Amino acid sequence: MIFIKHSEVLDGRVVVVEIEGHLNSKTSPDFEQYINRLLEKDKRFILLNSQGLQYISSEGIGLVLLVQKKISEKNGSLIIFNLSHEIRSLYSLLGFDKIFRIAESRIEAMQIMDKQIELINMKTGAGNAAGAGPGDEPRPRPGDLPEAGQVTAGPAGNGGKFPPFIVECAGCGAMVRVRQSGDFLCPECNREFTVEEDRSITFRD
Repeated sequence: MIFIKHSEVLDGRVVVVEIEGHLNSKTSPDFEQYINRLLEKDKRFILLNSQGLQYISSEGIGLVLLVQKKISEKNGSLIIFNLSHEIRSLYSLLGFDKIFRIAESRIEAMQIMDKQIELINMKTGAGNAAGAGPGDEPRPRPGDLPEAGQVTAGPAGNGGKFPPFIVECAGCGAMVRVRQSGDFLCPECNREFTVEEDRSITFRD
């Protein structure tokens, strides 16, 4: 038996699919049908939460390969996270860790997906559609991660800037992008947090 459900994040652009039970020859058709319905709705950026996946057969692995191919053909991306140690070891043994994009946690999966979306937008020219000119700061696109509201900037020496990365709010679980050190407010719940130059994060009660 298998249980599948999903939730949407980033204004519905990214879908987090949770799977619980056994993925085998009996349950694979249900999983394939579920993913196909998402793709029909243009939900092509999918995070697969495998925390509840107790067992996967060769048929199940084959189906996940097929699903990944379908998503890639639609210029999307599939990232698997929260695999059990046993299944992760099986994937490594069979070499599938080099085929699938696998993350340890939800936040790491979001980090990888954020970069994947950025790369796909660059390839398809979607970045220019947002209206940014040469040398301009890219404007947010529909479905982009919201920027954390900055309260104070980082050190004046270098501005405390670094390549953007994702922070998961400890208060509401929202994913926000941060580009430099300093004090910030979560755009969803206004929880205040500090990002240091080494990217360590402290949330305030």
